[in-house]
Amino acid sequence: SYRLFGKGDPMENILAQASIDAMADLLKEEGFYEGAKLLLLDSLQRFRDIKREVKGLDTFMNDILTTILIKIAKIHAETRSLVHMKICLEECIELADEFNRSGFDIKSKGLVPAKYNLARYASYTGNELNALKLLEQVIDTEKKEDPASDHHLNALQMCAALHFRLFESREKCIELLAEENDLQKVIYGSNSWEVRISKWHLEMLQRGDEPQVVVIENG
Repeated sequence: SYRLFGKGDPMENILAQASIDAMADLLKEEGFYEGAKLLLLDSLQRFRDIKREVKGLDTFMNDILTTILIKIAKIHAETRSLVHMKICLEECIELADEFNRSGFDIKSKGLVPAKYNLARYASYTGNELNALKLLEQVIDTEKKEDPASDHHLNALQMCAALHFRLFESREKCIELLAEENDLQKVIYGSNSWEVRISKWHLEMLQRGDEPQVVVIENG
């Protein structure tokens, strides 16, 4: 915080953020959501100040800001402060787009989790078609950039369930869950519990049951 390092020392603040994130996670696990949120909001303002006042760090600060905003958005999701969740995620997408336009060879780490969590927001608020659209964007991106990510696996599961619920498309649902199962074999091994569970879901669908979705909570 300002008290520890002063807002003008970017490196000290960046190094301190890992400890602040860990403390916020601990507070959240103990149910102290407001305390966790206040810690992260203080960090958010600190890095906004650094971005404004220290020249040449805009792109780097954007990626840090998106990471903090995702954490705050997840707290808003837990407490069902959905309007604030959406505001955080929309700012994330703006910052990530700005990062990606900067000409760096790497892409922002914030865009995929922002879209994934916006899909969750859309689902919470009953806009399942928009949720499906966002999840399909996540799948398209992660197929190219990080096929083994939890966001990719979760999006495949959630898309499968939405296709079944919205369009009664058992065939599409089976296709998406089979893709997830194939990925899990590569990531975890053919005999892992993840593969066994997803295979069981596929077999249920093939028998005529409804899809079951088990989502890993992440960024």
